Amino acid sequence: MRYTLEIEVADNKSSFAEEFFKSISFVKKVRAIVPNEIANESFTKSKASPQVKQKVVRLSDSEKEAINIGLKSIRLGKTVTHESVKASTRKKFPALFN
Repeated sequence: MRYTLEIEVADNKSSFAEEFFKSISFVKKVRAIVPNEIANESFTKSKASPQVKQKVVRLSDSEKEAINIGLKSIRLGKTVTHESVKASTRKKFPALFN
């Protein structure tokens, strides 16, 4: 069975707390999750290759905001295709494509 606990510990005592929980006989695994870390295994593990180790993804607040802006643009239909961007770039800068 898996339990996820959120425990606030003073910064200078975090390693002590981890060692304490590891020392308990029935605890199999202890893992600290840092702020902005995505720890959902279904999101981070590849279903195509179960042997791939879990990847930890950390996003800054500005990265999260940029993703949210992009998702909002998609919802509102304010997107352009890759092909239209390429065509527009060729028209604006024809000398680069000779």
